[in-house]
Amino acid sequence: FKRSGAPFAIICGTDALYAAHAAELAKALKGAGAGVVHLAGRGGDLEAALKDAGVGGFIYIGCDVPKVLKDVHKQLEAA
Repeated sequence: FKRSGAPFAIICGTDALYAAHAAELAKALKGAGAGVVHLAGRGGDLEAALKDAGVGGFIYIGCDVPKVLKDVHKQLEAA
C-alpha cells in the first residue's frame, strides 16, 4: 500500500473473509499510511470491531453514496 501513493483503501471480500481477516487488514492498512479505510459491505455484527480496527465507513448497495463521499473527503482532510 505504501508504494501505491493512494490516500485511502477499500477492503473488498466475502463475509467469511471479513470475519477472519478484515480487522487485521484494516489495522495493517492504517499502519501502512492509509488515511481512510472503508469496507465494501455492511459491518453487521463486526461493525464495532471493524471501526475499532480503523474502518471509517461502509459502502454497500443502498447506502447514501453522496454522504459516503463527503465523509471520505472529510476523513482525508483530517488525516
